[in-house]
Amino acid sequence: MQPFNTTKFGNWWLPILLSLLPLFINAQSKPKILIKEGDTLRLASTSKKMVDATITFLVPTDRDTTNKKKNFFIQDSLKKGKLLVELDQKATTADRSKIALPVKSEFEIDTLKKQNEFRYTIRVPRDSLDDRQVVLNITAKDAKGKLINQTSKKFIIYIKPLISDTLGGSDKLELWFHTGTNFDLFNGVKAQEFFFRANMLLKITGRFYAQVAFYKNRYFLDGQNNEEVLTFNSVKQPVQFGETLYTFTSGTYKRSTKQTTDPLAWQLDALYKITDDKNSNFFLSGGWDISTTTVSIENSYTYLDTTFRLQTSKPDTLPGSKNFGTTNFPRSFKYDKPSYNFNVGFMWIFNDETLNVKTQLVGGISSYSNLLYRQETKGGTQMLFEAKSEVYLQTRVMATYKPLGISFGMESFMRKSDVPAFNFTLSKAFDLKKLVSNFTPVSGLKIQ
Repeated sequence: MQPFNTTKFGNWWLPILLSLLPLFINAQSKPKILIKEGDTLRLASTSKKMVDATITFLVPTDRDTTNKKKNFFIQDSLKKGKLLVELDQKATTADRSKIALPVKSEFEIDTLKKQNEFRYTIRVPRDSLDDRQVVLNITAKDAKGKLINQTSKKFIIYIKPLISDTLGGSDKLELWFHTGTNFDLFNGVKAQEFFFRANMLLKITGRFYAQVAFYKNRYFLDGQNNEEVLTFNSVKQPVQFGETLYTFTSGTYKRSTKQTTDPLAWQLDALYKITDDKNSNFFLSGGWDISTTTVSIENSYTYLDTTFRLQTSKPDTLPGSKNFGTTNFPRSFKYDKPSYNFNVGFMWIFNDETLNVKTQLVGGISSYSNLLYRQETKGGTQMLFEAKSEVYLQTRVMATYKPLGISFGMESFMRKSDVPAFNFTLSKAFDLKKLVSNFTPVSGLKIQ
């Protein structure tokens, strides 16, 4: 068997390789036009029938900086050329008669010594159908006006459907109802207590606004920061036949308290707008908050030591024996107290098509009933209160994603002699101006 002779057939593969080489080189040196937003842009549902979409085109510099030894002028064909943006009439499914094209749709590429950036803004219509499309054809021409096919691409704008919004054109009234639950972040992230807040924000005149709210909430206190060492007394009487000795014991113990407060309150704030912005504005605020609060206390005890122990058959002979009763260790109890808070501060409201954020920081005087002591007797429970007034500081934040009407809230309340209290809420917001279709997305008050 004779070996295969390559010279008999010649170098047949060489012409093929040479013909493919330009394609390989061309693929490596393809001129680039980039789109900052990618290949598509999705416009979220809102109540606006016309919406602006901005696309940013980037033409990189002419030097390939990834190669340290040489500079390949891969963008050279674009020098002194043009970038063109055109509406694809056939592929576009949105109402073409309502599309507002910008005056400028051709961009001069004067130099490639630095990256060029061009912004193209188009106004597109929105209707009730989902994923209407506006398709743009992007092309480039060289300095002689010849089309550079390698740069051609399409950009698609997807338009989500129109949503009805009773406050979309109103700058007078916002009327929301939040309902959801509280979370205790000190004892694991879990739902705790029913939460609701009816909130009205309205414009009175000029720069004057008002906020009125009726709400039920829950504040949590961190029990690790609410521990105290106390003394206890114990009297054990003879219980078995033949026993004659009374046992008297004193000592110390540590009590840890987990406390929650559930206010049911009215809130009224007068607001004065001090900034002028389309979406973000600051207000001076002054108001009051009147509530009746249910305080729930759960105690846990750790015995530390015994400092006194005595057994006697004649307890009446001990000094002060008549007052030497057994200390009561209640595990849990509740009580109600009124509270009146008067405050001044600031409020910030951010409101755009999809997000509404209200942040309020106030300080003032809190007048409330403070529990001095609680005692269990044969006749029932006795509690003694004192009227008290102290300086307090409160922060309230409520952020709402309007297309879904989902809200996350956070509050903190700090009073001079109390442990700081916090709450976190997750709720669904409903627009009370739209009682018939309550489960639609909400809107926000336009601050103008």
